[in-house]
Amino acid sequence: MQLESLAAAQFSLGDLLPNAVGKMNRYLKSAKASAQSWGHADVVTAVISKEVEFGKCIAASQLDQWQVNAAVHYNEWANLTKNDFEPVVDAYRNLTREFTCKKCNGVLYATPAVGEAELLRCACGHHSLNLVKKPQG
Repeated sequence: MQLESLAAAQFSLGDLLPNAVGKMNRYLKSAKASAQSWGHADVVTAVISKEVEFGKCIAASQLDQWQVNAAVHYNEWANLTKNDFEPVVDAYRNLTREFTCKKCNGVLYATPAVGEAELLRCACGHHSLNLVKKPQG
């Protein structure tokens, strides 16, 4: 991320999306490890399903990356139609939905906001994934 972008608070999708995807992947891995340590097999299964779906959405959003680049940066040869670009829009829409609760449409967030995350949740509490492993001993 460039310093000028930080100073002006102007971020591009290329600045934010890879970091958000990486962070969500880390939270899901932590949630799965936590559930395994506590013996919550049903939560492990749910997190694995979420990981698989998230992975599919990531892959779909990267498939047509060339169309995004061609459309954003003027290229005379890239005369994309609505039909050409609709799958790209759908892929990114599906990916961004993975960051929200399907019940309250709120963005998932980690608590506490500062320090080591302990919980990945939404405002309504429908999503509430423990990120803390059971203490050994």
